[in-house]
Amino acid sequence: MPAENSQEFLNSPPYEQVVIGGDGSMARMRTVDPGIFVDFKRWLAKLDTREQIKRRRDQRQADAVEQLLREGRLVSSVRP
Repeated sequence: MPAENSQEFLNSPPYEQVVIGGDGSMARMRTVDPGIFVDFKRWLAKLDTREQIKRRRDQRQADAVEQLLREGRLVSSVRP
């Protein structure tokens, strides 16, 4: 069953980032804006109806991406 806010998540502006594989090859990764990702994962982590193990994973993922934003290693168009 899709999450309530999943359409907002899926309709977010595209975000592209160059990534480097373990073998040194480069690729362009297309995903959602990291700020939207953090907000969505924090929302999921608060849902009482979601399995506890998934809620903890959602929280850790949000924390990790937010740390990258604070360090300037990622940039968000929706967060200053």
